[in-house]
Amino acid sequence: MTLDTGKKRMSGIHRFYKNILKFKLIDPDLITEAPYEEVTRYIETTTDFGLKTFITVSSSDLALQASKPLLDPDFIYDDGKTKPLTMHEQMALFKALKKCDRAYQLLFYLAIFTGARLQTLSTIRICDLNRQLDYEGNLRLPVGAGTGIDTKKKARMTIIIPGWLVDDLKIYIRCSIAQGRRESSYYGDTESNYIFLTSKGTPFYTSKLEMKERLTGDPNSSNFGQSYSHTEGEAVRQFLQNLIRDIQKESPGFKKFKFHDLRATFGMNLLEDELDRPDRKPITAILELVQQRMGHRNKEITLQYLNYRSRIEWKTHVQDRFESKLFSHVVRDRSE
Repeated sequence: MTLDTGKKRMSGIHRFYKNILKFKLIDPDLITEAPYEEVTRYIETTTDFGLKTFITVSSSDLALQASKPLLDPDFIYDDGKTKPLTMHEQMALFKALKKCDRAYQLLFYLAIFTGARLQTLSTIRICDLNRQLDYEGNLRLPVGAGTGIDTKKKARMTIIIPGWLVDDLKIYIRCSIAQGRRESSYYGDTESNYIFLTSKGTPFYTSKLEMKERLTGDPNSSNFGQSYSHTEGEAVRQFLQNLIRDIQKESPGFKKFKFHDLRATFGMNLLEDELDRPDRKPITAILELVQQRMGHRNKEITLQYLNYRSRIEWKTHVQDRFESKLFSHVVRDRSE
């Protein structure tokens, strides 16, 4: 039995006796000795502003004590164990994507050039592309609570989509394939629909807004009460498995990776790009930029990227921005 399993079982035993005493499920006089002793513990945490603080939690002497396991230095722990793709691996990925469904191509481009999670990218809608571009020609897209675009724990942030990628997304949504997928989907061929749908017209990730609308929508609508499959990226994960197998046929040494690793890849690309600039900013300013773009709640997670860079030899010989490094491998659609 692992330590984590033991902790969970002892925690369950603690709750069992605690509720017996709390709700007086048995006569208190029958309990001659306390089954456990209440203990107050203080846990160090970091605020949203990077300040150290302590929170008080109630525990018991039944809790198993053990030090935290050592973290693997070959990984970054950013909402899970992640490993950025090297530039060579990214180029192999982009080469393989040239042969793939355009929707998956664009989804992977978005992941590498924005750092957003799969849930967020999959719930972007056509109407979201109508926002005005900023002075640099990029789309600053608010996501999270109140935007209709889902994020982890409804956290609000702004992702920045390069202007060239916005153009390609707009071309894609006007193509007959994308239109056909929308026609067989819940929202139909409207701007309220997702940008990304499978060949069957189902979203890569069902948004919370759609789930709510299906329950509270117009009872007279043909879609009201209609059964549907709630999706959480299954099609993308299956696609990625097949894609990796195809890459390994040409490059046997290519290692497996998760879609979430593309988020870490963006973070490392951004850090490298900022550190390579001739007019390089102070390291604190660079970390603040990476933290903001990644949506990290505190700098400890962001610092892992800098520490990872110092531990792992990262190729930084190319002087152009990381976007330019990969741009030659991106498939552009010039048709209108």
